[in-house]
Order: sequence, then C-alpha cells, then structure tokens
Amino acid sequence: IYIYAPAPYRSSEHAITFSRADQWLNFDHPRKYPLLVDLVIRESMVKKVLVDGGSSINVTFPQTLLALGVALKDLTESDTPFFGIVPTEGEYPLSHIYMLVTFGTLENYRTEFLRFEVASFDCGYNAIIDRPGLAKFMAFSHYSYMILKMSGPQGIITMRADFQGTTECFRGAIQAALTTRPPTTS
Repeated sequence: IYIYAPAPYRSSEHAITFSRADQWLNFDHPRKYPLLVDLVIRESMVKKVLVDGGSSINVTFPQTLLALGVALKDLTESDTPFFGIVPTEGEYPLSHIYMLVTFGTLENYRTEFLRFEVASFDCGYNAIIDRPGLAKFMAFSHYSYMILKMSGPQGIITMRADFQGTTECFRGAIQAALTTRPPTTS
C-alpha cells in the first residue's frame, strides 16, 4: 500500500485563528447581524456583499451587473436552480457569469475567479458569497467577531463587517415587509 501525503492547497501556508484580539466592537446581540463586506469585483469596489456560507452557490443580481457594466444579454444560460432566497418553491437564475473577485488591501490581497448565478430579481445585497466562494478563497467567518479571514501573500487578510451596509439592508427589509401584504384568503 502506498500512502501519499496530500499536496498542500494554494494559499494554505498561514494558520487562521480567532481570539479575543479579533473583537473590535461590542454587540448587544452577537450573531444577530449578517456579515457584509466590501470587496472588488471586476476591478470595481462593491459594497453590501453578504458572506453566507450556508448555500452551494454564489449569487449576484441584475442591478449589480448593470452597475459593473455587464450587459445581461451577454450572460451564459444557467441550469442551476436555487432555493431559499425568496419564499417560493424555487428559482431558476437568469444566467451565470464568472468574475474576478478580490478580497483584502493594496498591501495584502487575494484574487480568484468565482462563478455567480444571476438571480431574476434584485435584492438589498449586491452579491452573496457562499460555500463555493469561501472554499475557493479558503476563507473563514466568525459571526460573533463579525470578521472574515483568509490567507494572503503577506499573511492573514482580515475583513471587518460593513455595518453601514448592514443598516441599509435592514432598513430595506423592514420597509419591504411593511409594504408587502400577504395574500388575502376568501
């Protein structure tokens, strides 16, 4: 029997840990808020990107692509349905697209191509990074500390949550809930 040691993953040379030193804010209810970060997609800064980790697809929305200068007619048809974003039986995305995504700072950053399913509706978020994106970047989130960490060429990249974006998304969700009436039953 031959046993070979697995080849190390790219960008796995730095140990990622979390400690009390990562706490940068005091929260009244830790883990209550979504983890939103700012990152670069197609060389443009994109705010209000949800780090989810609970789904098997990355998602973006028509308004985001239009803001990035992507014509919706140029997208590739998708065959990947998704569930759970809207309270229905399921949704077929308009299409999918591969885009360059960058996390980090000018001094320490990582860039990877990620596949995004393009939803047929817009959302308060500009994109959702889920398990495929987190795995590609080998990123780890900590919802109590509201940070995302990954290995970069100059050490660990730490991304703090964008609370302004979180507040805007909460306000939008509350407004939508207040203006959306459930169907009446006869």
